[in-house]
Amino acid sequence: MRDAYQVLKFQARGEYSLACVGESHYQDALERICGTSNTERENQVSAVLCLEDTNPYDSEAVRVDVHGDTVGYLSRQDARAYRKLLSSVRCSDPLECRGVIRGGWNRSANDHGYYGIWLDVLLYDSLDPHGQPFNTRFNRARRAERDLSEFLGLAKGLLADGAVSQSEAALVRTWLKNHSSAIEQWPLNRLTERVERIYRDGRIDEAERCELSELLSAIVGGTAGIILGEDAATTLPLDAPPPVFRWPGSTFVFTGKFAFGTRADCERYVTKLGGVCNSDVTLRTNYLIIGTFGSRDWVHTSFGRKIEKAVEYRAEGHGLAIVGEDYWVKCIENAA
Repeated sequence: MRDAYQVLKFQARGEYSLACVGESHYQDALERICGTSNTERENQVSAVLCLEDTNPYDSEAVRVDVHGDTVGYLSRQDARAYRKLLSSVRCSDPLECRGVIRGGWNRSANDHGYYGIWLDVLLYDSLDPHGQPFNTRFNRARRAERDLSEFLGLAKGLLADGAVSQSEAALVRTWLKNHSSAIEQWPLNRLTERVERIYRDGRIDEAERCELSELLSAIVGGTAGIILGEDAATTLPLDAPPPVFRWPGSTFVFTGKFAFGTRADCERYVTKLGGVCNSDVTLRTNYLIIGTFGSRDWVHTSFGRKIEKAVEYRAEGHGLAIVGEDYWVKCIENAA
């Protein structure tokens, strides 16, 4: 197996800043690799990056294997950056690199944690000729993304039994305090505000634990998705109350996987009602419709760039509504 560091001519730095996506689909493989434990831990592994040109969802996908098992993928953006590096050295072979699997504990049937995998691969030129960061804002954003992916895995593990205990709530608070770069961005900024308000009196009661559990559930997409082994889409950014749809001339964007059908099926119904469908969120977007289940292309398991951008535009006062699939389907049926 060819070594990624030799082929791509960069050094292993031990930062493990490249977060993989889609690990929730490969938890069984990750557990086989790491073995069971009653405590959260880190496992150093050798990972193999494989070009997956025949992937039915993305012809430029990059798969991540460990010990011959698929454990995740690079995000769509990272996959393209990686392919660009390979193209520059005229290589298309699978390459081996260092990785770390974090999380994953199994204390009982109702108390187990989610695994995530990070790679020691530098895809973006973030150092000056002296080896120092020339774009600290970029590097900070990358760390924040890595930390957010880690937190989503942690939250899924905490919610696996459908409740958040006092010790688990304290763990959430400690994690947030130790990851300052991550809590500056949505949705962890909202979570941090809520946690600090809950702990204002120095304790957390049962009602507040239920409140925290509901918020965590909204961030990772709901306990149903966790129990079913699906990455459910986040419900946190949905408009409340939901909007009244104005179909003719409005611009719709769909993200995630839909229980209703394929994305093409969803777009076809909107077109019949006079709406226009685009693939990306822009200032002209009127409605972002979030599917019930997450997409493997999403940067984080329960939301992706489209949702992040839509939240940003909405906060700036642009006329954009964010709607869940269930409400959209009801409106489609009423309009038919």
